[in-house]
Amino acid sequence: VADFQAPFCVVRADAFAALGELRSHEALRDGRASCELSRSRVVSPGGSGASAAAVLQASPLEYYDAAADVSAAQNVGVVFVFLSHQWLGHAHPDPGRIHYKAICKALRSTAAHAGVELADVRAWVDVSSIPQANPGTQNLAIASLPAFASCVDYFVVISPDAIHADTGRACDARTYRKRCWCRAEITACWARRGASRMFVATNRGLRPLFTHDPDAEASPGRLLNHDECLAECLDVFGGQLTCCHLRHPGGQPCDREALATPMLGLIGELYRDRARRPEAWARVADRLDDLFPKTFSYEDETGSRELPLFG
Repeated sequence: VADFQAPFCVVRADAFAALGELRSHEALRDGRASCELSRSRVVSPGGSGASAAAVLQASPLEYYDAAADVSAAQNVGVVFVFLSHQWLGHAHPDPGRIHYKAICKALRSTAAHAGVELADVRAWVDVSSIPQANPGTQNLAIASLPAFASCVDYFVVISPDAIHADTGRACDARTYRKRCWCRAEITACWARRGASRMFVATNRGLRPLFTHDPDAEASPGRLLNHDECLAECLDVFGGQLTCCHLRHPGGQPCDREALATPMLGLIGELYRDRARRPEAWARVADRLDDLFPKTFSYEDETGSRELPLFG
C-alpha cells in the first residue's frame, strides 16, 4: 500500500464541470458522451453531442504513475482532491445528477479554499477514476486506494440529501457513513494523514469533516463528533454493500474480499508507526478482532454461508 499499484487517474476540474453528469472511466477515456453503468460491464448507448465532444477532444483524464509524480505536480501549483460519495443507484452512481451538481460546487469551493483557479484542480471520483469494465485493473486501483487517498491535498465528502433510485430510501450524511466503501475511503485518508485535510462539502463551502465537540450532533455540515464518527467509520467491514444487498448475482465475489488486503496494509502501517502516532494506534489496538473479522456472511441464490476473510 506504500505506492500506486495502478495509475492515479484524475479528472481536470474545469473539464468535469462541463460534462453535465458523472461518467464512467471508460466513457471519459474513449471520448463517449455518456454511458450506462453496471457493476459488471459498461454499455454505451452511442452518439455524442457537439459540446461534449469538444470538451473531450482534450481528454479530461490525467494519469500519474507514482506518488512522486503527484508531488511534482503539487510543487507547480496543481491541487488534488479525493471526492467520496455514496452511490444513489445500484447500476449508476448518480441517476438524478444530484451528486454531480454537488461535486461541481465542491470543486469550486476547493479551488477557492486553496486559492487557485478551477483549472488547477484535479479530482479523483470513483466511477470516473477507477476502471469499471476490467475487473483486473479495477482490483489494482482498489488496492491502491490508501495511496490515492493519502497523496491528495483535500479529502471531501459529498453527502447532500437525496433518495436512492432503486431502494427509495433517503441518502444523507448518516447513510454515507454506513457504507463500506465510504468507510474504507475515510479510513485510508485518516490512517495515512490524519483528519486535518478532511472536509465535507456544504452550501457554505468546505467544513471540517469532524468536530471535536463531544455534544455535536449529525448535521448537513458535519458527521457527528470526532470520536464517535471515526469509531464508526473504522469499522469498514461492518459497513453496508450493494453486492450483499443484491445477494451477489451469479456468485460474484463480495467487495469485502477486494478491500481486505489494502485495509490490512493500513493497519500494518499504524502498528509500524505506533511510536510516532500512538493516538492513532490506540483507536484500533483494542478492536482488531472486531475490525478484522475472521469470517463474513456471504449470500447468493444458493443460500447463505460463512466465508473466510481474515481467519
